Amino acid sequence: QAADLHRQASTDALTGLANRHGFQLRLQGLFQGPGSSLQLFILDLDDFKPVNDRFGHESGDRVLVRAAERISRAVRDIDVVARLGGDEFAVICPGVDRDQAAEIARRISRAVARPVRIGGEPVKVGVSVGIAAAERPDERSRLLARADEALYRAKAEGKHRIAVAPALGDDPDR
Repeated sequence: QAADLHRQASTDALTGLANRHGFQLRLQGLFQGPGSSLQLFILDLDDFKPVNDRFGHESGDRVLVRAAERISRAVRDIDVVARLGGDEFAVICPGVDRDQAAEIARRISRAVARPVRIGGEPVKVGVSVGIAAAERPDERSRLLARADEALYRAKAEGKHRIAVAPALGDDPDR
């Protein structure tokens, strides 16, 4: 029963992915040993609000579930996919470099961009992605904020963009 409660507390009821709490737990767990570098992606669906406005929240939920499935299939089995809330998702990719992270982000973007049929009509949403890397456990505290900053930069450049946060050694705010 305690395991069921823990699972419910860390799982998004709509998508079955980790929720924000489950995401934080997984992120902490990945930084407990040596060689625990990782890339963190924050994803925000583009053009999602018009889906809810035009087709209703039930259809919007269907789009969210489909996006969650597509994101999950676009990443590796060891990666962690979470729904942070609304139309925002996160992916934790341990042990990948910047080039590999960019390729994973492109796969996610292509997968999410495929139309979803609602009432027989093809509906398209896209995704904007912010990516930040951490090489050491002490970098984790700013990781989410840095990925968020990269996401805002991607969205400011237009929809369906991928932006990478500068390495912490290159970050003037550090």
